[in-house]
Order: sequence, then structure tokens, then C-alpha cells
Amino acid sequence: MSKTRLFCFGYETPTQFVNNATNGWDDENSAAIWIKAASDEAAIEWGRVVAASFVSHLFEGADKNGYSWVSANFAHWIETDPNILAHATEIPIITAGEMPDFVALSRSTYPTAPLTPASQPSNS
Repeated sequence: MSKTRLFCFGYETPTQFVNNATNGWDDENSAAIWIKAASDEAAIEWGRVVAASFVSHLFEGADKNGYSWVSANFAHWIETDPNILAHATEIPIITAGEMPDFVALSRSTYPTAPLTPASQPSNS
């Protein structure tokens, strides 16, 4: 039985790639997509394909010497934090084997839960 899982991944844009290489920075973005899959492993496997394809799409037309998301070794995971999952309402949903709309995916940043009184920094 398939279950929808939130796959999250880091990546860098072509501009970040150039700036990071030029300045020694470590800037990156993150995105997320809901994936309907039979297991966490299947969602991660398909999520890696989506992330690699998405980054290839971002780098189309840019001369980046064979840059790839896979070789850049960015973090990726299935999110399990209930607070974060509860706020991931504007993120595209796909089934394993489907590709998302990359324009919509580029707008789906990693969801964060709002600060609660217990998680807000102290003023003391």
C-alpha cells in the first residue's frame, strides 16, 4: 500500500554554484515534494531521481562542467517531524515514477513550523 511521504533535499542554484566556488561560500537552497510510494526507501530512491533531474533542469544552458546533484552529495531525507509535516500544505504531490512540474517545485521550499513559545529564543 502506498503512503505519501515528504522528501526533502538540498541543492544549489547555478548562481550559488558560481558564488560558492568563487568566494568559498556554502550557500544552498532546499526543497520538498510529497511522494506517494510503497516505502520510505522507494520514496527516497524516486526523490533522488527527481532532485537530480530538477537540478539538471536548473543548470540547463549553464556551462558548469558536468555539475550533478548526485556528485555534489547534498543532504536528502524523508521528513518525520509532525510539526513540519503539518505545515507542508503548499508542496506538490507526485507518485513514485512521476516527475513534478519543476516551476512549482522551485517554489516549494523546505517547510518550517512556526516558532512556539517553547522554541522562541529567550530575551534574557
